[in-house]
Amino acid sequence: MWGVNRRARTERAKQSIDRARAEVEALRSALVATEARAAAAEAKVSDAQARIAALTLMIEKLRRALYGRRSERPDAYGLSAEGRTSRGAYVVRG
Repeated sequence: MWGVNRRARTERAKQSIDRARAEVEALRSALVATEARAAAAEAKVSDAQARIAALTLMIEKLRRALYGRRSERPDAYGLSAEGRTSRGAYVVRG
């Protein structure tokens, strides 16, 4: 009689361990998927930042071609040094 009860507890313990292992594996899979999505999002952000930098450079070159080198001073566009953003771009104040 004692042996039957012990076997049942052992079987339940094995089942619990199996469920825990399956849950750990599911969580690992979810983590891998989440990391892949994060990497894709970081790549999009990086691409967007590169595009912004390229467009900013293009704007600067076009302004230089249109107005000449003398107009490169911030005041030539109605801008001030305080109007700079954290990336160094200027904010037009109107």
